[in-house]
Amino acid sequence: MGGEDMKTARYFALAAAATVIAGCSKQEPADIRPTDATHEVYLTVKASSADTRTAISPDYAIRWAEGDAIGVFYDTKEIKAEWENIYLPGTVLSNGDIQNLHYPISAGAGTSTAAFSYEDYVAGATRHPASGYYSGNFYWQSGVSQTTLYAYYPYYYDAVAGSAYNVEYMPFHLPTTQTGSLDEVAENDLAYASATISRGSDNVVRGEADFRFKHLFSILEITVENSLSDAATVESVTVTAANDKALVGDCTLDLTTGEVAMGKRADSLGQIEGTALSSVLVSPDAGVTLQPKGSTTLYAVVAPCDLAGATVRVTTTAGYQDFTVTGITTEAGKYYRKSVALSDNEFVDTDTHTITFDEEYYNNHIAANIVSGKYYTNLVSQNYSEYWVDPVTKLSTKKPEGENIYSDYVYPFFVSSYNSSSLDGEFGSYSYDLFVYNAGAPTGVNIYGGGHDGSNNFLIGNGYRDTDEYVMYSGDTRPILYFADNKPRVIKSVWVNYTTYFLNVVKNGNGMSSGLDGDCILTVTGYDAAGRESAEVEMIFAGKDYLLDGWTKLDLSRLGAVAMVRFNLSGGPNNGFGFSLPAYYAIDDITVVQ
Repeated sequence: MGGEDMKTARYFALAAAATVIAGCSKQEPADIRPTDATHEVYLTVKASSADTRTAISPDYAIRWAEGDAIGVFYDTKEIKAEWENIYLPGTVLSNGDIQNLHYPISAGAGTSTAAFSYEDYVAGATRHPASGYYSGNFYWQSGVSQTTLYAYYPYYYDAVAGSAYNVEYMPFHLPTTQTGSLDEVAENDLAYASATISRGSDNVVRGEADFRFKHLFSILEITVENSLSDAATVESVTVTAANDKALVGDCTLDLTTGEVAMGKRADSLGQIEGTALSSVLVSPDAGVTLQPKGSTTLYAVVAPCDLAGATVRVTTTAGYQDFTVTGITTEAGKYYRKSVALSDNEFVDTDTHTITFDEEYYNNHIAANIVSGKYYTNLVSQNYSEYWVDPVTKLSTKKPEGENIYSDYVYPFFVSSYNSSSLDGEFGSYSYDLFVYNAGAPTGVNIYGGGHDGSNNFLIGNGYRDTDEYVMYSGDTRPILYFADNKPRVIKSVWVNYTTYFLNVVKNGNGMSSGLDGDCILTVTGYDAAGRESAEVEMIFAGKDYLLDGWTKLDLSRLGAVAMVRFNLSGGPNNGFGFSLPAYYAIDDITVVQ
């Protein structure tokens, strides 16, 4: 964040470090605006303890923490990095292509001034550069007397793109769904600094680079007060800018200028188009219940933006209330506060729609074909080209592509109506994998009443992502639900149930599995409009001493607004080749917030 009064040093070692200071008292403005009209209140990084990530403290004081790391770039026309050739051990070369160098904190954790030292290895990634190991030294190019080094926080490394990002296009992603906690504010921070160093008496780049970081985003601090006569549970707060102004999403940082471009992504070749959204959903991990006259404060990190006419929507279990933001333009490195009060008789029922799959539209999309007296998805998947798209919510499905060597056995979510109370024999086999288990149904084949609440139609999904050890055999076959218009929405809940195939193997085993010997977990993963994982929800789908009692509601609101979700089964028995239960499950009555 800027400020001419920021005099605290950070060192980089050639060594490296950083610091920022804060100093304004909090006020209670009536609308979103800076707490002080004449002073910046800097977004700050603070360690809550020596072994945690950085976090924002209520007074917005900054401290560096153990585990912090910055990335360093340089102008390859002015200096060169030295690296050791792995193919010719002992050979030292200069290479201008080594960028995004990893500098973790080496001293000063818990303080405002810290030192950072180069580390060649990044956990979970390859060494960089792939062709050798950086020695930690830089060398001046001929005729150059001065150069600028560029640094950013937090460190980001993409094992696919590698470290060779263009200095003008460093990628970053500001989450579209946030939890509202101070700790997460620090995780979503983006800070930038540059420092100029001068040439000494020899060719080696020496000395300390004094990095003074400025923060590139803003904080919204939203306090929700309960002025109702009864308790209220706040599920989420959504801030939506007017006129599609970008608040969150993909962005790139030009390290030479410190400018952020929203709606852009970057790879090793340069800048590419990305996704930015005008709305940020703040959804706590659990709903916050407020007693009368109680309040809660939630935080969101957003890009600087003109918020004139923006809407703050507070959604509770009783519905939602909207509040309008008066004219204000947020600035990088400042935080803005808004207090809203929930009022009686002002709630609007949440605009939701529940897909029952009994709507007339789905009659033309039922995939349960009969071939030689057998009902199974393999016979259908090869010619089931017209996937359904819900006319109201735009929810749809598709086959995972390019992720599995057994492409003919990768399925979308099929619409089915088949149900049975029979588990023995063929009904508990692969040949009847479109059947939902319906304890109250007659034995044999039934095509009515098997869905939730006695409806006829439902979805059958199949597929899973196994552990890394076995992914080469199974790939990522997790079935997909997505919004065809790529507009993120909140999926409040779904109802889940067993198929006859799954339940039979759980109870009785088969040639591939001995039956359930531990908890089997159903995990639902949400993705934003750019295809990035945003959150997960999981439930015990079956346990050694626990089974679902028919259709069971699964709350997905904690995922926040998502453009896509994928379902996965894990746990249970392992036959030596990973997950060995039939990865089939039924879902129904999907409730979507419009």
